[in-house]
Amino acid sequence: NQAAQQDFAERNRAYYDLRARYAAERAAYRRGVWPTRYSTWRLQSDARLIGDRVEIISGARVGTVDYVVRGASGRVEALAVTLDNGKQVWIDENDIRFNRTNGVIVTNLDRGDLYRMSDLRG
Repeated sequence: NQAAQQDFAERNRAYYDLRARYAAERAAYRRGVWPTRYSTWRLQSDARLIGDRVEIISGARVGTVDYVVRGASGRVEALAVTLDNGKQVWIDENDIRFNRTNGVIVTNLDRGDLYRMSDLRG
C-alpha cells in the first residue's frame, strides 16, 4: 500500500510540474479580449461538453471537445479539443466561455496559436 501511495504521489507531482510548465508556455500565446456579451458565460460543473463544437471569438469553428478535465470539486479545469486539422490541443478553463443555451464553447485563443499549440504535442 505504501508503494502504491508513493507511486501515486510521484505521478501526481509530475503531473502538476508538467501542468505548471504548460501554463508558463501558454502565457505567450495571443488572446483576444472577451466581448461583453461573454461576461456571464462560464463552464458549469454539470455541463456535458464532450462532442460540443468549439469556436473562436469571431464565430469560426475550430474543433470539437473530446475530453473534460475536472478538479476534485468537479469544476471543469481544461478541455481536450480535436481541431479541424485532426490534431488535439488542451485549452484551459480561463480561455473558454460556454453558451449553455446554444451549446457553443468559445475560446479567446488565436486560431494560429491553437494550431501551433497542437503541433507542440507531436
